[in-house]
Amino acid sequence: MITYATFALSIAISKPTKDFDQYLAIQFITNDSNIRNPLFPIIVHILSENGFEIPKEVQKHKFAQIARSTLIEHSLQELISLAALNNITVIPYKGQELAKLHPYPDLRVQADIDVAIANEDAEKLHNILLQNSFKPSWTGHYHSVYNKNSLHYELHTRLISYKYELFFDLGRFGEIQGKEQLISLSNEDYLLLSCLQVFDDMNRTIPFLDMFAIISKGINSQKWKSLVDSTDSAFLLHFCNERMIIRYGNAPLSELYLPKLSSFALKRIRKAAKHAKCPRDTYWALFFSIRNPIRKMLRTIFPPKDIIESYQDGSYTPHLRHIRRVFKQLSGMKNRPEGQRRF
Repeated sequence: MITYATFALSIAISKPTKDFDQYLAIQFITNDSNIRNPLFPIIVHILSENGFEIPKEVQKHKFAQIARSTLIEHSLQELISLAALNNITVIPYKGQELAKLHPYPDLRVQADIDVAIANEDAEKLHNILLQNSFKPSWTGHYHSVYNKNSLHYELHTRLISYKYELFFDLGRFGEIQGKEQLISLSNEDYLLLSCLQVFDDMNRTIPFLDMFAIISKGINSQKWKSLVDSTDSAFLLHFCNERMIIRYGNAPLSELYLPKLSSFALKRIRKAAKHAKCPRDTYWALFFSIRNPIRKMLRTIFPPKDIIESYQDGSYTPHLRHIRRVFKQLSGMKNRPEGQRRF
């Protein structure tokens, strides 16, 4: 398996590299358009470790990321302590935990603070946050967003959205009913969830590096097979695997157990992995890869009551709002630039 540094560079420059090419890395960090790339601080640090003298104006971006990671960790601990004072259990989730698996945790970019809480504690914690200067920003069926001191906090009562829970049989990451369900996720869980991140937001690159870091830390092959076999995630795993091979010439997932699919389904997945820009572009490949696709499609249109009522856009009745939203997603209207949307 290639090194973390090499794979990080491949992701940063969006093309395969067989080793950590310092010339390509220097080109990357000296191009101002790459400053906002989430891999920028990591590449700067790796070059520094290899003896390259980093200009101060470039080095400052690395230190800024370290400072932000420190602020996020401090703010997370404050939230955990505030909840604990009121007998509420809060479990760190996603970015904060994934960063610990990287060789340079402070340099793994984190957009916000994600935590998991039991559904039974959601309303109580909401009131506590309001009393402590947190400002609610958005509420959906699986998480609520709050802002404080320029940081975003996402409080999850479901670890993933209902549609993915449905499509890929990921009920184990569904609604957290009681505190006994609040458990720290394993490497195997996070690997599967990172695949879901790749699929859900196809513009993000950091989940690819997360997957590499997780696999490098070690995956229990029996636990992984058991997890995968308990879900309907064959499409998800093969899609991520093919996308990594196409983009970066290397796919650590290939070394692990992947469910078998028909050659017809795999051909569609490879095509989707090569060309898809958003989840909608993969729907046909998805349809021919998951179990009971018609039943799942119907459940998408007619979901549980709490899912329907979570949509808050406009004056339609909740179910009509939901059908309108699903139709826009399936038709592609939701993904077209304003002014180009049409039936």
